[in-house]
Amino acid sequence: MAVKPITGVCVAIERPRASHGPCDWKLTSAIQMLRRTIVLDLSVAMGLGVTAGYGWWYGYHVPAVRHRDAYYQKIEDERAAALGQK
Repeated sequence: MAVKPITGVCVAIERPRASHGPCDWKLTSAIQMLRRTIVLDLSVAMGLGVTAGYGWWYGYHVPAVRHRDAYYQKIEDERAAALGQK
């Protein structure tokens, strides 16, 4: 004979048999819905994070580095010209 939990809480991992009483398939479907929601949330977050990372890298970082390198190359060329090396 099965003893009912004191709190009345029943956590079902699989679809329970009809004889489980207060546990029904709605609890299992709710857990599955939460799993799908979590997977969707994580997928969207990762996708947006990667997209934002690419945007920052190629939209800001790479052009800033090119601008910096061009500036230092210009200074180096002026120094070399002043010393007569070029």
